[in-house]
Amino acid sequence: MKKKLYAVLMNRNLWVFLVFVCVVALTTTNAFAVGEQIESSLNRLLDWVTKILGGIAVAFGVAFTGIRMAMGDEDALKRGGYIVGGGAVIFSSMYIVQMLQAIFK
Repeated sequence: MKKKLYAVLMNRNLWVFLVFVCVVALTTTNAFAVGEQIESSLNRLLDWVTKILGGIAVAFGVAFTGIRMAMGDEDALKRGGYIVGGGAVIFSSMYIVQMLQAIFK
């Protein structure tokens, strides 16, 4: 009997499960407050990606196109157009989502 009890207590999976249950029990009391924090963090992240990263992509596309055109590259306008277009889509994606939400509500 002692050997079986010892084997059960020495089982690593049991201890991992018990720690997991304790962590879940301790964190579920503040789950709603954490959910609101996660939502606000995701909104701030989305704001940063759409405004900062989109603007950087547009500026990089314009600079890239200008430098490549000055070097005599004939495909520079096409490649730069893709970069500027992609940056514009990223920059305006939040507004596109808001427009689609307004249409389908």
